[in-house]
Amino acid sequence: MSVVSTSAYNHLADAADLLDESSAPYAGGKGMRLSGQGPALPDHGVQSEWEWPLVIRRYADGAVTNEAGDRFAFRLVDVKGRTRPSGTASVPPRLLGGTFPETPGRLGPWEPPDGSLYFLMEPAESYNKLMTVKSADGGQTWEEVDGANRPVVGDLEGFASALHAGTIHMLHQVDAGVLHHSFRTADHPRTPDAWAVRDDTIATPGAPPVQVASLTARPDGSLVGAYGGPNRIHYKIRSPDGTWGTETTVPSKTGDALSGPQTTLGADGTVHLAYTRRDGTGWHRRIREDGRLSPPTHITSNLGTTEADIGAILPLVHLPESTTTVLLYRRASGQLWARRVAHRYGPG
Repeated sequence: MSVVSTSAYNHLADAADLLDESSAPYAGGKGMRLSGQGPALPDHGVQSEWEWPLVIRRYADGAVTNEAGDRFAFRLVDVKGRTRPSGTASVPPRLLGGTFPETPGRLGPWEPPDGSLYFLMEPAESYNKLMTVKSADGGQTWEEVDGANRPVVGDLEGFASALHAGTIHMLHQVDAGVLHHSFRTADHPRTPDAWAVRDDTIATPGAPPVQVASLTARPDGSLVGAYGGPNRIHYKIRSPDGTWGTETTVPSKTGDALSGPQTTLGADGTVHLAYTRRDGTGWHRRIREDGRLSPPTHITSNLGTTEADIGAILPLVHLPESTTTVLLYRRASGQLWARRVAHRYGPG
C-alpha cells in the first residue's frame, strides 16, 4: 500500500467538515499528499478530519498479492497511540494490477486455443521482476502463474514477446546483454502453465542508448529477434530445435545510428523489419526465410532526432487478407502516419 499524490487538493490544504459521526465542534483539518505524517491534532473536546490518498496495490515488492477481502489496518498515532478502524480490499473486475514493462512491444494478452489469456508484466515500480498472469474467465480475474520460478533479471525496458505452439517466447534486452525467456501455456503437452527458459543470454552487443527489442515467431517454430547495440541494430534467428544462430548487423549507409526495431510476420515466412535512423529517417527491410536481409526501403524523413524519437515506429501490423504490412509511425510534429507495404513474391 502506498500514500500517493492527488490533484484534488494541495499538500496540507484545509479539510472540510464532511463526516457527521461526531457532535463535537469542528476544529479544522488537513489533507496530506505523498506523506504519511500530518501536523499536530487539535485540542481535546473538538473533532477534526484528516485525509490521505491511499492506493492498495494488487502486487507489491516480492510480488506479494493482495486479494479481495484482505483486511488492512490503519493506525493514526497520536500521543496516546489511538487506533482507527480497518478496511478490506476489493479487486475490481478485469484489473490486471502491477505495472507494464517500459516497451512499445507486444505484452499480450496472448490467447492459446483453450481460450485462457496470458499477460506479461511487473509486480510494482519498485520490484522490477518479470511475471506471467493468467485469466481463465475471459479477463474478469487475473492470477500470477508459476511465480516461484520467475526469471531473475529485471529492468524490463527493451522487451518483446511472441506466442507459438503453446509457448510464449520473450526477448529481453538489458545493458549487459540480450536474454531469452519462455513460458508454457495451458495447452502445452509438457509442464503447462510453467516457466521453461529463464535468463538465457543469447547476445552481448554492448549497451545501447535505449534498450529495444522485437520478436517474431515464424510458422515453422523458428524465432527472429531484433535488438539494439551502441550504434546499430542486430538480429538473430532461433531454429525450430531451439538453437540461436549467428548475429546479423543491419548496416547504416550514412553511418548514423540505428535503433527502434519493430518486426512482424508477413507472407511466406518473411519477417518485416522497420527501424529508425538518428538523422530522423525511417526504414523498412525484409528478413527472408533463409535469414538474408533485403535492401532498405525509405519510409519517411520526418521523424524526430532526439533519443525519445528512437521509438517513433509502432509495432507493425500484417494484414493477411491483402498480404500488406502496415507501418505506423510518429512524425516530429506529433502526428501519426501510416504506410502500407505490399508483399513481393520471389527475390527482391
